[in-house]
Amino acid sequence: MPRPALSADKITAATLALIDAEGLEAFSFRSLAARLGCQAMSIYHYFPSKQHLFEALVNLLLAEAGDFPDTGEWQARYRQAATAWREMALAHPGFYPYLAQFRLNHGPGLALLERQLAIFEAAGLQPKGRSRHFRAFGFYLNGACLDEVTGPHSPAAVTPLPVAEAATAFPGLMSIAPHFAPERRAATFQHGIELMIRAIETELAVKR
Repeated sequence: MPRPALSADKITAATLALIDAEGLEAFSFRSLAARLGCQAMSIYHYFPSKQHLFEALVNLLLAEAGDFPDTGEWQARYRQAATAWREMALAHPGFYPYLAQFRLNHGPGLALLERQLAIFEAAGLQPKGRSRHFRAFGFYLNGACLDEVTGPHSPAAVTPLPVAEAATAFPGLMSIAPHFAPERRAATFQHGIELMIRAIETELAVKR
């Protein structure tokens, strides 16, 4: 029986599907080989290590996150860049935590960061302001998206406080808990984006 034809694209697609379905912890070259119907050693011909393979996945996700325009009103570009990043993260919940910790110090990473930074330059911010708002943008995207994709899978207390007890001890938190529901996350995310845009507009107005 002939072996299935392999390619770098086929391997990365299968890896991403496997990790998004089962999580990073479940990944190994052996489990990937079983999914592809090949020997694990065949994969090493294309990717000599897991780090090389994961970097290829990072590049795939960065390409998705780069789905925003480079021209037009800066506020619209800001919103679209943020939305593209969130959509990428939600589409790949298994692999996103790896990307969130990956240092974007290679070509594709720096290219995306340069395009994002251009939004702040288009707004008319000076270098100091660009650096602060650019960093805040990255912090917000990573934190918000990590919270969404990890959700109930995040580390938590062995013995959570019962809801009834929490309602008595921490009424403020419990009163807003319904607003943390999954169906409200998109609106909450956009609210944060609008606040940051407003902060830039206010800063620019003060300096005029």
